[in-house]
Amino acid sequence: GGRSNDGDSDFKVRFRADMAVPGLEKQLHLLLDNDDRDSLPGKDPLKQEDDTRLGVSAKLRTLSHSELDVGGGFRWRNSGPVAYGDLEWRWKWEWNGGEVRLTPRGYYYTDDGIGQTTALTWTRSVGTRKWFQIRTAERSSEQTDGLEFEQSLRYIWLRSGRGRGWALQTSVFPHLKSSDWVWDDSLVSLTWRDALYRKWIYYTITPQVQFPKEDEY
Repeated sequence: GGRSNDGDSDFKVRFRADMAVPGLEKQLHLLLDNDDRDSLPGKDPLKQEDDTRLGVSAKLRTLSHSELDVGGGFRWRNSGPVAYGDLEWRWKWEWNGGEVRLTPRGYYYTDDGIGQTTALTWTRSVGTRKWFQIRTAERSSEQTDGLEFEQSLRYIWLRSGRGRGWALQTSVFPHLKSSDWVWDDSLVSLTWRDALYRKWIYYTITPQVQFPKEDEY
């Protein structure tokens, strides 16, 4: 994809392999992926990083309806391998006819230092295979300029099978810098997702209208 104002385009491939260690399926997993887990969830995919990561994740049951993940390993940057560690807590509970999920996460890279992200979502069924979701997220790190935020509304309509369907999303991305608010971006997108050849290989098509600050909205 790309932007119409400059004519540039980009092509990215995402992959994720998650293997449970035999005998410790519920406690220890080996990971190989290039997902950008450090960005805000709704960020433009073309702006997300794609550093390949090889690591291990230990899953620990804590309180009721919550789980703690402790992980570490290596990412491949342009300059070579970078060690990392992360800590993520996932908590969910029922509220007002829907499900609330709170996911705070802290991480450390030997080259970029520490950072943190937190996402709070409320998802409610509004019909057969239809869901409405409100998501609030924030992010900060030693490399960001202030505190970044995301506010998204999503409508999801699964057609058939697992993960096959439509998702309509509208998002705004402000950030707080030295007590001042800056409006970074806003977007509206419509995504179609379906399996390709195998049930574990998916493709998505996302027409998107975007109004970034760097392009004078």
